[in-house]
Amino acid sequence: MRQSAFALAALLVLVPGPASSCAAQDAPPPPVPDDAAYREAKEAAAKALAAAAEAGRAAEDAARARRLALLDAVRAQEELLAILREQGREAEIAEGEGRLRDLYGRIGASAPGVQPRAPAAVPGTVRTPAPPARPFPAAEGLQLLRARPGAQSEASVIEPALDWLARHQSPGGNWDGDGFGARCRDGKCPGPGGPLYDPGVTGLATLAFLGAGETHKTPKHGETVREALEYLKAVQDAEGCFGPRVSGHFVYNQALGTLVFAEAYGLTQSPLFKDSAQRGVDFILSARNPYMAWRYGVKPQDNDTSVTTWMVMALKSAKSSGLAVDEDAFRGALAWLDKVTEPEYGRVGYSARGNGPARPQELMDRFPPDRSESLTAAGVLARTFCGADLRTDESIRKGADLCLRTLPRWDEAAGTIDYYYWYFGTLSMFQVGGDHWKRWDAALGEALLPYQRGDSDGCARGSWDPVDPWGQDGGRVYSTALGAMMSEVHFRHGRAFGGR
Repeated sequence: MRQSAFALAALLVLVPGPASSCAAQDAPPPPVPDDAAYREAKEAAAKALAAAAEAGRAAEDAARARRLALLDAVRAQEELLAILREQGREAEIAEGEGRLRDLYGRIGASAPGVQPRAPAAVPGTVRTPAPPARPFPAAEGLQLLRARPGAQSEASVIEPALDWLARHQSPGGNWDGDGFGARCRDGKCPGPGGPLYDPGVTGLATLAFLGAGETHKTPKHGETVREALEYLKAVQDAEGCFGPRVSGHFVYNQALGTLVFAEAYGLTQSPLFKDSAQRGVDFILSARNPYMAWRYGVKPQDNDTSVTTWMVMALKSAKSSGLAVDEDAFRGALAWLDKVTEPEYGRVGYSARGNGPARPQELMDRFPPDRSESLTAAGVLARTFCGADLRTDESIRKGADLCLRTLPRWDEAAGTIDYYYWYFGTLSMFQVGGDHWKRWDAALGEALLPYQRGDSDGCARGSWDPVDPWGQDGGRVYSTALGAMMSEVHFRHGRAFGGR
């Protein structure tokens, strides 16, 4: 009987009955939070966050001002050094190179055209050879941009362009030449391109990010770059070819895909990119005509300057990044350029000496070929990248002089807008340096910067209208990527010989 009573008591403890339910109902409610204390704490936290954000912006502004001041000093020192070299002032050249090296060291880069200073030897030790300099010395990109005196800075041009490109990237990582408008949010962006060059325009857009120092690891646009690289890697076939070979023009996609991976590898030295870059190089080499250059398709038995220049750019970046490149390819490209360059004036032909830039047939009247020196500019650049000495090469000098006679000018009615020419002209004239570069750079700023779409243009802000001969093929992605890259020229390649 007593055991039954104990069991019943235990059961009453474990299973709440009417008495325990009443006790639960009679329990006091939880205390009501002090709303005033909560609001005060929340406001204090918000103020602290705002103060931290403001301090961060102030620090960024100060750092940017310091970088721009350093770069003004770099520019002045480069110009002084160019004059010293022209005049052969050897003692002052060494001192000037030392100052330039120190300035570049303060901005975390290697001075192009200046030998690194060797560290002092320590007695009793064996000096280990220094690692090779980074092939892309200004990998910090936008952090190293120079301010244009009396005009917009490159940063104020590039950042909106990259923002437009990032907003119009497709979910698959590519840029859709004719379908990018599906990504528009604030009005529809005009200017679609063609459907066949998605790997190529994706390559151009990705190069614009890489040229600004953005990689797959950078915080701002790292995801954009990573997805683009993944797309390009996915469309590379077993032979190393980027994109489908639906026409002979696929070689442009190939050159740009290879250039992207060569630069990505050069910037990061990541093994993630080395294999794709090297296989792209190998395909380019296999597509070259024996002892000569490139055109449409694989070993097509004819050549042209446009395709050849893009291939040379890809191989030059690959070589600078430490990839294996057959030097005979550069010799073959030089042989082609010699064949199509007029010795008297330095003008470079497209597929033969004397013929001008190519145009879609229906646009010949709208964009007269005689108002562009695109192939001459491409030839000057390709010669430099193939190893010709721009200080002594007559074809480079004459070609650069021709480009100065046809400076960038935005005139739709006259048909002078030519992003393709302006891009190669910017790269080549930067290589030449001196007065050629100053005059070209000034004209380019006047022709290009005022026509970038602004905040009042809705979704198109940051882009350029595709109103040149190749806009119908590349579309707004093409024109915007080239516009950004023209403003990045100081940082995409160092000068081969320090300029003239």
